[in-house]
Order: sequence, then C-alpha cells, then structure tokens
Amino acid sequence: MTSFIYPVVVAWTWNYGWLDTIFDVGYMDFAGSGIVHLTGGVSALAGTIVLGPRTGRFVNPEEFEPHNLPLVVLGTFALWFGWYGFNPGSTLGMHTGDTGAMAAQVRALLVSGRRCWCFRAAGFIIDTAVAVIARPV
Repeated sequence: MTSFIYPVVVAWTWNYGWLDTIFDVGYMDFAGSGIVHLTGGVSALAGTIVLGPRTGRFVNPEEFEPHNLPLVVLGTFALWFGWYGFNPGSTLGMHTGDTGAMAAQVRALLVSGRRCWCFRAAGFIIDTAVAVIARPV
C-alpha cells in the first residue's frame, strides 16, 4: 500500500496534480492529513467490503474481548508516544493537552471500578486512545 497506492494519491494532490488544479481553486492539505486519512479510509472500506464481518459477529452478539491485553496496552502507549512527535510536528508548536488524556485515564478507572467493583484494562486503554486522538490540537 505504501509503495503503490499512497504515492499515486500524493501525485494527484501535491506538486500540481489533477486535484491541485481542479476548478482553479487548488488543494490545501494541512500537514498531509487529508491524504493520509483519505488513503487509509478508502483502503479500510475496501478491506471491510472484501472480508465481511467477523465469524459469529451476528450469531452471538457479546462484548468483544481482546486476545492479548499486554500487546493492546503496549500498542496504546506506542500510539500515545507517537503523538508527541506527530502533533507538535504538524502544528509547529507544543500544547498542554495531555492533561485531558490523564483525566480520561482517571475517569475510566473510577467509572469501571464503580460499575463492577473491578478495574478493567480494556476500558482504560479505550479511554486513553479516545482522549489522545480527540484532544484539540
């Protein structure tokens, strides 16, 4: 995908591609986010259509449990750490939005502990990922 599809989309938009010259308006893309999300979204949609739903998805609808929780935690921390380079690099500035991610972690622990008197790592990871992705730049 990175060798064949992404370069084609980049050629369409950057350096006077056909999307850059369409309607004499030009194409504005802040830090390449439009190209990345367009390519990823269309590829995910195509993969979803080709593969279809998970086996047993509509037969026995239950909460989906992760198979390897330590890898989920490691991936979330890798995503969070990667955000430190991505967001300041794209906006050319730092911000103090990490307090939102920390507050989401504390909220996830308190809510999950209050609901079932147990602390679930999956809820903690989901709230952390949502806070990191959705915080304002």
